[in-house]
Amino acid sequence: AIKTLPKRVTVLCVGINDFFSNSEESVTCYGSVENNDILSLIYSASDIFVTPSHQESFGKTTVEALLCGVPVISTPTGIAPEIINKENGILLQNTTPQEIAQAILTALDTKYDREDIRNGAISLFNPARIVEQHMGLYKSLLNPPSNLSTI
Repeated sequence: AIKTLPKRVTVLCVGINDFFSNSEESVTCYGSVENNDILSLIYSASDIFVTPSHQESFGKTTVEALLCGVPVISTPTGIAPEIINKENGILLQNTTPQEIAQAILTALDTKYDREDIRNGAISLFNPARIVEQHMGLYKSLLNPPSNLSTI
């Protein structure tokens, strides 16, 4: 997908990387970034975040990008189908290089409200909200409805 993008597009690659090298003109690889402040700066400096994963258990990087106000292009894995919408990114249906490249170009030409993206993510992943959801789950497990048949 990267090779089909116009020269104006620069790719920042973070994490373990088996596909790109810094020798490619439009790709800058950072490797693993352990410092959360630096990682936040990288996210925040990005126009979009692309995660073309074929499998995700949750999608932590998707949430991190959204919390930094960055629109996300993602495959329908992990939590992405539940949280990615036209206001905060693009949910890919296929993962062909052509579709990914087209989604990148579409996202770059779309005016996203980064503050709304960030506020939406904060609302969804607010620690108090998560605690409330967990407490509700625990209470439901400790006090099952009386109409359940006994085993």
